[in-house]
Amino acid sequence: MTIAHIHVSMLVEQAQNGNNEAFAELFRMFRRPVEKTVAYIVGSVSAEDVTQETFVKAFRHLRTLRETERFGPWLIRIARNTCQDWLTKRGQMMESSTDRMDDLADMLVDYSIHHTKTLPIAHADMRMDVESVLRAIPEKYMQPLYYHFLKELTIPEIALAFDLPISTIKWRIHRGLEMCRLLAVESNLKSRKNEKGERRDG
Repeated sequence: MTIAHIHVSMLVEQAQNGNNEAFAELFRMFRRPVEKTVAYIVGSVSAEDVTQETFVKAFRHLRTLRETERFGPWLIRIARNTCQDWLTKRGQMMESSTDRMDDLADMLVDYSIHHTKTLPIAHADMRMDVESVLRAIPEKYMQPLYYHFLKELTIPEIALAFDLPISTIKWRIHRGLEMCRLLAVESNLKSRKNEKGERRDG
């Protein structure tokens, strides 16, 4: 367990014993990750209200948390459930991911440009099938990419929120980017092969 996680665990224990200042410090530490998670699910307009509701629920149920060092993942889980409740009450579905996919496409293109030792990918080619590429990546790699590149959380913030070592988050970001690039290359090559086949058949 890192020093940061030990600090969080101590703050949780103090808050469980009625120290409101300790909980206020937890709020300051975790507000950004929670807000980013909430904004991803319900949109930025309602993010502040749902974030506040998340922390209210966390405060009410804090004494039920036994593994105090797991406060981050526990809080993120409350945030996700609160978002789901918020959407259900309003009869809404999760917002379209089109804009997020576009942003990630731009990020992946930038990555491919700076990693030319393998195979640079044209902007149009990368965007052509980016949604299927992103959906093919396991969530454990997708989440760090999303929070770091799109929501601009620092790697230590992501590590703290998900109770993982910083080295693990770094590796997952690196691996996720590489998986995206390789899948995009594969998709692009298949498309070109199909185009050539269609021309021969024509």
